[in-house]
Amino acid sequence: MAMNTDPAVMEYDPNTFTQIESNAQADKFRSLINKQGWGFWAIEKHDEKKLLDLSDFMFQTMSCLL
Repeated sequence: MAMNTDPAVMEYDPNTFTQIESNAQADKFRSLINKQGWGFWAIEKHDEKKLLDLSDFMFQTMSCLL
């Protein structure tokens, strides 16, 4: 996930990642996909096949409903 280490890609993020941090994030994403059966979706500009962003749904437990 070299794009996490690129300052231009991470312009609006608080900081870029080191390669170790980026790899750890990728490992976490893989783990969530294995656990939940789904993960992040890539959002791309269809006519250019250009990656724009990633999106996901986060599973949340609402204690007020338990």
